[in-house]
Parts: sequence; C-alpha cells; structure tokens
Amino acid sequence: MNKGLILLLVLVLNIPVLAYAQTCDFSFFILDQTTLNQLFDENQDCEVHDGPIFIDQPSIVDLTPMANVRVIRGDMWITNTTLTSLTGLESLDSIYGNIIINDNDFLIDLGALEQLSYIEGIVIRNNTVLESIDPLPSIDGIIDRIVVQECPMINKIIGFTNIHSLEKVDIDLNQNLDTLIFLQDLVYVEDEFKIHGNPIKHLKISPDINFIGDDLRLDDMLVDSLPLFNKLDSVGAIAIFRNDSVKYFNGFQSLKKLTSGNLHISTNGFLSMNAFSSLEYIEGAITIQFNSNLKSILGFNSLLEVGERLVISSITELVEIVAFQSLERVDGGIDLSDLWSLENIDGFQKLEEAGSLILIRLWAIENLDFLESIQKLSNWLFLNDLTELNDISAIGNIEYNDLVRIDIRGCWPLEICNYPSICNYISEEIGLTVIQGNSSGCNSVEEILEACITNTTDDQIESNIATIVPNPSIGAGSLIFNQAFTGELQVYDVLGRKVLESNLSEAFSYDLEINTPVPQAFTVRLVDQNNTVSILKWLSN
Repeated sequence: MNKGLILLLVLVLNIPVLAYAQTCDFSFFILDQTTLNQLFDENQDCEVHDGPIFIDQPSIVDLTPMANVRVIRGDMWITNTTLTSLTGLESLDSIYGNIIINDNDFLIDLGALEQLSYIEGIVIRNNTVLESIDPLPSIDGIIDRIVVQECPMINKIIGFTNIHSLEKVDIDLNQNLDTLIFLQDLVYVEDEFKIHGNPIKHLKISPDINFIGDDLRLDDMLVDSLPLFNKLDSVGAIAIFRNDSVKYFNGFQSLKKLTSGNLHISTNGFLSMNAFSSLEYIEGAITIQFNSNLKSILGFNSLLEVGERLVISSITELVEIVAFQSLERVDGGIDLSDLWSLENIDGFQKLEEAGSLILIRLWAIENLDFLESIQKLSNWLFLNDLTELNDISAIGNIEYNDLVRIDIRGCWPLEICNYPSICNYISEEIGLTVIQGNSSGCNSVEEILEACITNTTDDQIESNIATIVPNPSIGAGSLIFNQAFTGELQVYDVLGRKVLESNLSEAFSYDLEINTPVPQAFTVRLVDQNNTVSILKWLSN
C-alpha cells in the first residue's frame, strides 16, 4: 500500500501508530504472579500484543512487569485478582477490544489507565471496593458496550460523550450510584439499554436516542422524572419498574413499534401517565399494574394491534382510562381487574377481536358500552365481581364458537343475560359455563336457558308468524308460515339444548324431523331479519 495513503488513513481514522514498536503475535493466559513476571520479563520489547490478555487468579498482586505494553489487539481481562490498583498499565494507550475488570475484591481505583485513549468496550463488574471508574468516561469513540454492575462503592458516573452508537448499555445494581450523567450524544443502541437497581437521584442521558434493538429497562431509581425518549422510533421491549418518586410519566411520543417483547409498567409512583401516542404495534403484551397512586391512563391513541395480552390491573386509585381509541385486535385478550375506582373508560371503541375478555372487581362500571364494536372472543369471557354492572348487551352478538369458558359471577344488578351469543354457547354445550351471584334471570345456567327459549330481550317483539301441524304429532311435524319467512330456526329440548338449527330464506313451510325414543316437548324459536322473535311449543310423540 502507498505510504501516503497509510498516513492519510491514520490521520483520518485517528488510529494510534507505534513507530518501530515490536509486535508479539500470541495471547497470554496468566493464572499466577510468577507466570506474569516471567512472560513480560521475557518479552520486554513487546509494546504491541496481537491477541487478548487474560489475567485471572487471586495470586496476582502486581502488574508493573507490564509497564512497556502500549497496545492490546484483543480483549483484556483482569478478573479475580487481589490487585489494589492497576499500577503498571500507565503506558497502555489502546485496546482493540473490551477491557473486562471483574470480581477484584481489593481494587480501589483505575487511575493507572489515564493514558488510555482508545477502547472498544468497558465491562466493570462486582468490584466491591472500587470507588470510581475514572478515567474511563473521558475516552471518546467507544463502539461496543458500557457495562457497570454490582460495584457498591461507586457513587457517580459522568462522561462518555461523543459516543453515537453502542452495542449495549447496562448500569446495574450499583447500590450507591447517585449520579448518572452520561452518553449525551448517543443515538443508536444495537442491543439492550438497561439502568436497573441503582438509587439514582440525578440522571441525564441523550434525548436523541432513536433506536434500541432489544430491551429498554428503567427501574429502582429515585429521580423526579424519567427520560422522555421522545425521538425513539423502535425498541424491542420496555420495562419501567419501581420508580417511586416519579409523579408524571410522559414520553415515547415518536415510538411506533415494539418489535420483540413486552411493555411492562409496574409499581411506580405515577399519578398520571400520558405516553406512547404514536405506538401502532406491539409484538408482545402490555402490562400496567401495581401503580398504586395512578389516577389516569392516557395515550396509546394510535395503537392498532397487541400481539399478546393487554393487562391493566391492581391500580385501586385509577379513575379513568382515556386511551386505546384505535385498537382493533388483542390476540391474547384483555384483562382489566382490581380497578376499584374506575368510572370512565373512553377507549376500545374500535376493538373487534380479543383472545379473552377478563373483567374482575371493577366496582364502578355499570355497562360494557366501551366494547360496542367487539365481534369475536376466542378463549375466556370472565365477568366477576362487577358490583354495579347491569347491562352486557354490548357483547350480546359476539362470535362464540371459539370460547372455552363463560364465567359471570358476583354481578349483583345483572338480570338479563339471554343474548344470542350466550344463549347459543350454552345450548350448544361448547364449553364450561359458570353463572352465579347475579340477579334473578341471570343467576344460573338454567335461568338463562329458560330466558333464551321463552323470553325476548328489550329490542325484540314477540309475535306468532307460524303454526305447527299436527301438534301434537307422531314423529315429524310441519311448520307452516303465514307468509314467506327469512331468518333463523332453532329448536330446543326440555333441557335447553339446541337440537335443530337452520337458516331459512323465503320459506313458506319447513319439516320438523327429530328422532326421539320417547314423547318430548320442544320449543321452536324463530328469529327474522329484524331480530323479531316468535316462540312456539311442539309436542312430538
């Protein structure tokens, strides 16, 4: 290669160059002090080590034999030693890899790394008396990872500027970390971004982060407000836990999708939240729970689909949900439970399909009108301990064939349950049904079945539009209509089981044929196109 081109690359890329430095093309695995002394005494002229260096074992107490090392082309591991400092590494200028400093119980400071100007990543973990990671935060251009975990004596991390892209950020379980002001220029994180288990009171990070490939986690902090992340467009998953001092949660206003995991907001001190206004899709679940002071949930105005469950639960002070106005589908189902004070649900108006519907202990909800567009449930329908509920007509015509359980209990004012979806589910014995603790008319399966067969709901008008001849009959009978009939024919036995069903079009008659070994009384139910119901009794001998 042309020498001028080499010089140009060096100047442009700011690559450290060691003139006439000897390179040693091998890795060092150092497991005791004697080996360390011998290796570096025998290779005193090696300023550049072309391979990783592993220093591991409690017998290692002195790094001064490494005084000539200036460049390491690979990772440098310093783990499980009894070092109190890194004296001996004062000449180290560049590490083309990560520096990993783990499990050094006596290491107090990293000051010997003052000359280090290039490094790809930092992992500092479980150094019980380490008081500071300085001077590492002054290094520009880190591209791999910044990990600081379980270092209980560190109380502040300030720096790491001029870094635009990283693979991973993990500040985790540092028991006295009070101040975290770093990564002011960060835009892109390939993997996860986690600030977890640190009692941070002062937090400042880049407002320009627009991509996080995996998890974003923010929890156990003592800050008054959380970063807004208002330029974040895509993230794998989000977890926000136990931030007791944060009263108002706003942000994530540009986020459009969660690509691989869940959104979990739990056990925070929020009074209100208004966030995620641009979110359109989430692959996993949404869980908002145990935020005991939360009074209002707003936002989620653009959300169309949730891949798993939507859970809002155990928030006893929650008064209103004004959110989810565009939501059309929740594959795993909706669970609203233990929301004792919830009075207003202004959302879910466009919801058409959900895996399950679980409503438990919503003590102020009188009807299900917020579910007016629901068309299909495919697993469970639970309405339990809704002590003010008196109207479930909004779910009266849902598709019911994929339901496996209907459970309506403890809804004291609820009298009417004989809507088509519930009637058909019970009469066709599709799955388990539990009905109890409601008002008369909807207090048992038998009461509902009787109402399904003999009664009509408020929007139906009972009329006789046909006769059965002969009646009683021996075997088959004929249903004779007064005029052409279009609608649904249903026949029930004395146990409320549907034994015959047919859709008729412009019919003037229909032959009733049911094989029965003994005489039985049947109820014939006709529902025309206007949802008008006629009930006829038929005895077949």
